[in-house]
Amino acid sequence: MTHWLNANAAAIQAIGSVATVLLTAVLASITWRYVKLTERLVTSQTGEAASRRRDLRTQLEVVSTFLRALPSQDDPRLSEAILNPFNDLREFSGNHCRTLASEVSVEAGRFEAVLEDHVTWLINLVREIRSVPRAMGYNWANFPRKEYERRLRSARDTFQCLSAELDAREKELSDADAR
Repeated sequence: MTHWLNANAAAIQAIGSVATVLLTAVLASITWRYVKLTERLVTSQTGEAASRRRDLRTQLEVVSTFLRALPSQDDPRLSEAILNPFNDLREFSGNHCRTLASEVSVEAGRFEAVLEDHVTWLINLVREIRSVPRAMGYNWANFPRKEYERRLRSARDTFQCLSAELDAREKELSDADAR
């Protein structure tokens, strides 16, 4: 057997070399397919993340419309603005919005949680006022003016911070894509 191996050493080395080349080609092909799959996954995830950020923007626009419709405590149109039908955020999902904001950044998630707290308080106040039968009328002497003004101001400020955070993250992503 040793004599046969010595006599055919060149052929055995050639077969080993061919097997190595074939194995390398198979591994290169598998690696190439893996790279292409990874590219498709990244593209898909990037698209999904962009879609979720657009969804967040839409949710924030709904909140912004609600906040803009509420005048300050001293505005003579306050009762009219609250009693007139406008978007009272029945379709707004705080949990969904918080989840979307948290995907942007931890800071955005924090801003959204604070915003949600203030907006929920404002929504509940609006619903409480609207629930009083018109014949009875809401007792505006009991209107929590200072708390209303604080919550409204805080909600608007927090909304601005959240919007700025979202803008900054989108700019970072845009700059990264440009590279």
